[in-house]
Amino acid sequence: MLPICWNFRGVAIALTMSALSGCAHQSSAAQTNSPPTAGAAKGAPAAPRSEPQARAEAFIAGVLASGPGIEQRYPLVMLGPALYAEVKAIDPNIAHLGTEVSLQNANDPNATQEARVCVEQACAKFLRAKGLRDFLQPFGSAQFRVANAEAREIMRQRSPDLITKDELATVAVVGPQILGLYAPEEGMVWVELISKPSQVTYSPDTDAPPTPEQRAIDSAKCLKLDSLRLDQTEDEFGANTTAQDFVGDGARLIGMLDKLLLEQKSQASGAWTVQFAFDKQGISKVSAPPKPGVDPSVIARLRETALRHGPYSRGSQLSFSFELTLRPCSK
Repeated sequence: MLPICWNFRGVAIALTMSALSGCAHQSSAAQTNSPPTAGAAKGAPAAPRSEPQARAEAFIAGVLASGPGIEQRYPLVMLGPALYAEVKAIDPNIAHLGTEVSLQNANDPNATQEARVCVEQACAKFLRAKGLRDFLQPFGSAQFRVANAEAREIMRQRSPDLITKDELATVAVVGPQILGLYAPEEGMVWVELISKPSQVTYSPDTDAPPTPEQRAIDSAKCLKLDSLRLDQTEDEFGANTTAQDFVGDGARLIGMLDKLLLEQKSQASGAWTVQFAFDKQGISKVSAPPKPGVDPSVIARLRETALRHGPYSRGSQLSFSFELTLRPCSK
């Protein structure tokens, strides 16, 4: 774990989260967010098939079959953050099914991971969602085995506190893809893609002392930074860039975007997300979905201006997003 020194507009970047117990938040210890190695998932020789393992296998088969009454067989299902992100990329409609769950930590309430849960009748459409079935399709022929300690630790980091450290867990392996499943009771299932890091969103800490970067961002006339989302783990960012460079260059990008909106005299309002990627040569990608009231030239000019400037990565390409609220520009 890196020291808590990555502050972006007062956002302390430390990978922590809390958990959902039933429909209420409970605290959970801060953990790292790294996927297991293939060897970790394979682990020891297969143990005799346990009851939780049998329930996990039955759940995958049941979702793929999508027979009548599936919501009665599985009235409480939670998709972990990495799995939910994959399913949503296939089928954005999943975001309108079930209920959003923000996993966060009492020690750092600004860091959250987005998961999804269905309860009782809501599971009827949720478990039949095309994206979920499409993603799980290869796991119909997965190798199921008892999760080893490394896999259980990752699962525990992204699961509710009502699941104890010693709870029996199952992994389903298809090539490099590894699902982790808890099925502690009949009808209750937690499932997560543990072979992939989960996205973490950082929201501003309004109680933190203002930094020069924070004051610069707060002075924006056409936008407000709501949160920062990293697409890789904190450890990957820490290994390939520095907090000082990332924060400084990020504040500069916010200023550039605000200036372009001001020049356009933008009257746009509402939520907007702008994505960036950067590598050894600096910014390599700038993109954003169309936004009513924002001329497409704004993103084109931002891309031209920011390209090959900081932040820089010492190794692999990294990516992040600014989640913004636009407001009519004021002078």
